[in-house]
Amino acid sequence: ADGLNHSLVWFDGYLYASSQTTVYRWPYPATGVTEEIVTPPEVVVNNMSDGPTLHTSRALKFLPDGILYVQNGARWNVDDDSYLAVIRRFD
Repeated sequence: ADGLNHSLVWFDGYLYASSQTTVYRWPYPATGVTEEIVTPPEVVVNNMSDGPTLHTSRALKFLPDGILYVQNGARWNVDDDSYLAVIRRFD
């Protein structure tokens, strides 16, 4: 996957990573792997905002109930656009 830039998290047998616009996952057993993961990633979330911004990383967090939260950085350090400076929830 191109543009992976910040978050990496393991949850329920999958390794998740994020780019500015997309959250991907790969199968990853709790016992780990001993060789390179070569399977193509599955797209979990796509079309997240990729507008002009200085804060392009996307932190990922799962709660125990399986809900995924994705942080979306603000355009600037002070930003009146609430569409960008948010934490989004995905089932």
